[in-house]
This record gives sequence, structure tokens and C-alpha cells, in this order.
Amino acid sequence: MGCGPSKKDNIYIPALQRELSINTLAVFKDFKENSHQYVYKDFLGHGRFGRVLLGESPETHHQVAIKVLPKQDLPVEKLMSEVDILSAVDHPNIVKYMKHYESKRYLYIVMEYCPGGDLFQKVIKQNKFNEAEAAIVMEEVLRAINHCHHLGIIHRDLKPENIMYSSDGTLKIIDFGLSIKENTEPSEQLVGTAYYMAPEIVREEKFTKAGDIWSLGVLLHILLTGFVPLGGRTFEEIKEEIRAYSGLVFEFERWQGVSSEAKDLVRKMLESDYERRITAAEALKHPWFTSNKSLKTNFNEKSIEALRNYSQFSKLKKDILTVLVKNISDTELKEFQEAFLQLDKNKTGMITCKDLEENLNKIGSKATAKELEELTRRINYKGEAFINYSTFMAALVATRQFMTEEKIDSFYKVLEVEGRAENVEARQKIGATKICPDDPTARSVINSEEKLTFGEFKELLMELK
Repeated sequence: MGCGPSKKDNIYIPALQRELSINTLAVFKDFKENSHQYVYKDFLGHGRFGRVLLGESPETHHQVAIKVLPKQDLPVEKLMSEVDILSAVDHPNIVKYMKHYESKRYLYIVMEYCPGGDLFQKVIKQNKFNEAEAAIVMEEVLRAINHCHHLGIIHRDLKPENIMYSSDGTLKIIDFGLSIKENTEPSEQLVGTAYYMAPEIVREEKFTKAGDIWSLGVLLHILLTGFVPLGGRTFEEIKEEIRAYSGLVFEFERWQGVSSEAKDLVRKMLESDYERRITAAEALKHPWFTSNKSLKTNFNEKSIEALRNYSQFSKLKKDILTVLVKNISDTELKEFQEAFLQLDKNKTGMITCKDLEENLNKIGSKATAKELEELTRRINYKGEAFINYSTFMAALVATRQFMTEEKIDSFYKVLEVEGRAENVEARQKIGATKICPDDPTARSVINSEEKLTFGEFKELLMELK
């Protein structure tokens, strides 16, 4: 289901040349010399601009995916654009960004490792999905893209190969290397994978959020029928098919047995006119989803109490928890993730005061709108009236039920690895991503010549509970 360029087409050739110019042995050598926190375990693959390696912490055995990008082949702003976007997104269906670091030759981006393989492999194996299975896939990826679009981010390369399965089967969108902020001029004009390109991209080289919806419409078409909607033997033939497209036809035998609701959604996602195409938010409200899947609620009085407790934590304590959440598997967080998704009524990846109020009413708990606004502003590090995914997870893991002795021990090892450097500020010593210098706890750590001992760390975490 992939398509390479023809030799006459110069659109993809520069990108491919950059990809092939990377000397894999040189990458391995540089990684060994500069990636002291991780040992090389496997070669995961290569993308348009770099290589992806599997790294493992020798102390904790925690595995991560590390994307290696050559600094000499790409402009600095292009390299850092992916880091900036990965830092901005925060959603259970988007790969977790952990950190980045540099050597003289390469930029290393450390992310969550998804061992379940990609959706493309499952499509090849299964050919097509039943509607219940397809609905689960589409709801997860649409939630993630709705979050991106809410932040003004366009992915630009959505396809089954860029959708991975985590250890517990949760789908994760990866590879934001071509992503751009809305209303910015992309450096490459015609990018993406041919089968998934929207008509306005091929006809006008116009990139909008609607282009992502088209790509997901192609994905839905594949899941339901086992076929792409528009094909060809060469890149040029595919582009001609896309240029000539005026609307979807359901006359083929492959559509037999597919419900009218599913057909309606795929038709709206593959609308030729991008201004009339359904949005991610609208697609998530489509009747096809409500008839195929529903989420159970895991939000209760204990959850709201955890949020209230978290709002009282110091900046340093919140930062420690944020780092820890990035190192906890989806399997362990599953119950909390389901609670977050249940609360996120608009499916933007952000919980509002209204979301909290409605769910509290359902469980018979009362809180005024003013109280909830004050709570969310105390929780949000920018003082805004919403709660993002990582913050919600951090609040719920800081409970007596979750924070066991065994977990405290493993968390200390994680932060100890993060803090290899001697005599540096606390963010490097204990892994905190942001530290408030006015926090007395933070000052004592910053002024210390030694790393926190396990006893000190345990005492600090016990206070979190």
C-alpha cells in the first residue's frame, strides 16, 4: 500500500537522498559515544530523514525509541520543529515525547517505544476489519488528530505505518517530522504518501487540517474494504486519479455488508471539497461511533480528591510526577486513561471545568463552577482553566493505592538515570523538566552538592500521597 516516486518526479527525490545519505554505522558509533543513558538493543527502522533505534536503560531496563536525525542534512529549524510539536502534543493516542539531546553530528529524540508493531502490519495480515474493530481504530486516531487540530497542528503524513500499537494495544500516532503549525508555509510543498494525499494538496499544494481528515478517510476505506479508494501503478498515475476525483462510489462488491452509517462517514471524510469536508470533532460525533463503541466511566470521588491534592503540591513535586508518568507503561495507566477519555467530552485531549462539573453531577458529587475553575487553574502550570493528559495522569498516580514501595524504588532508579551529571541543577539531578526557584524544596536541591538519596526521594514521594 505504499508508493514510491517515479524517476521523472522530483518531489520526493531530495528527501530520499537525505535518508540514504545517512551512514548507519556512523549513527551506531555516534550513539555509543553520546547516548550514555541508553544501550543499543535493536534497529527499529528508518524514516524519511533519519534512523530509529531501540535503546534501553541498563539500570531500569526501560526501553525507548530513539530517532536519530543528521544535523548536516537538515536545517536547524526543521530539526527542532519536530521537537517543538512533540513537546506541545499531550494525548493518550500520541507517542510520548521524553527528551532530546545532541551530539556534533546528530539530534536524538527520545520517545515512548511501541512494541506492538504498526497498523500497516495488522492491515496486511487481516486484510479488512469488521465495523466494530474499525470503529475502535478510527475513534482513537481521530481523538489524537482532533487534539492536534485543536492546537493548530497539521500532521501531513497520516498512514497505517505511522500508527503504532503500544504494549497494551493502545494506538499511538507517531512521526511528526512533516508536521506544521496551521497557517505556516511548509518548506516542502508536495509531501506525504501518495495514496493518502488529499485532492487540494495535489491540485493546489494547499495544506489544511482537512488534509489530515482525507488521509484518515483513506484509512477508514482500507479498514472497511481492504482497498485504497484511489490507486495507480506510478506516483503520477495516483496523482491523476486524485486530481480527477469528484466523489466516492459504493457500487463495488467490496462494500457489500458495510452499514449505511459507515458509508456515510467515509463519504464525508473523502469529500472532494476540503471546505465541506467533515472535521475531526464532527467525525467523532458521528452515529457510527455511538453504535459501535462506548466508554465506561472510571471517574469517581477518589479521582476528584486526587486532583484536589495535586493542586496543592509544590512545583517541584508536580514536575517529578510528570517525569514519572512518562516512564509508566500504558498497561499500568489503563484505568486512568479510560477515566480521562470519559471526562474529555469534546475529545480535544483537554478536560474543562464544564467536563468536571457534568461528571461530578453524574456521580452525585457537587461542586460550583467557580470552585472547579479555581481547581483547574491551580492544577494547570500556566494557570489556564483546563487539565491536560499528562497532568491528569500525574495527579492520579500520586495516590496511596498506586504509589507502592516497589514503584517508589523503580521511580528512583529512573530519576537517578536522568541525573547522571554531577553538580548541576536539580532538573538534571532528579529528572524534573521545570523547577520553580521559589520553591524551598527546589532551592535545597539546587544548592546541594549531592544527588537526592533514596531515603530523601522516598520521603518526598510519601509527601505526595
